[in-house]
Amino acid sequence: MPIYEYQCRACGLIFEEITTAAREDAPDCPSCGAKKAPKCISAAAVHSGEAQALSAARNAPKATSSGCGGSGGFS
Repeated sequence: MPIYEYQCRACGLIFEEITTAAREDAPDCPSCGAKKAPKCISAAAVHSGEAQALSAARNAPKATSSGCGGSGGFS
């Protein structure tokens, strides 16, 4: 099962949750209890056999905003 990263809109806490890809409802914040924390856009995991893809990703243009915690981090 994948690990998704979320950020609470109320308190700003960034947290992870292991869940199914088919899950449609967003989790509540474990810190303040706010409802439906949105998913963050985060980097994908890279396995050791994917060194060429990692090298290409390092040379790719950088995004202007962070995937979580910055402007536009909510999806």
